[in-house]
Amino acid sequence: MTTPTFKNSYLVTNRADPTTIFTDSKTYVVPLPSGGMSYYTSNAPYDQDAGDYASVPFETGFLTPLQADLQSTAGANGPASLAVYMLS
Repeated sequence: MTTPTFKNSYLVTNRADPTTIFTDSKTYVVPLPSGGMSYYTSNAPYDQDAGDYASVPFETGFLTPLQADLQSTAGANGPASLAVYMLS
């Protein structure tokens, strides 16, 4: 079995201010209205640098690359593992 290889990192948040996606302080967490969500990607796997993430549209910028990464990993290595980071 080979090591899974993802091309991107993915983040979903309900925070209104994108600059707070990696902030631990509860003071700056303002949710989007009406239960909205924001989607971000970074073009490096397992990326922990907030400056590398960019806001993207759900279908084309988030879902399509995520599906491609999962298909690539599952197709090459059998069952795939997926970590989901949800910031609220």
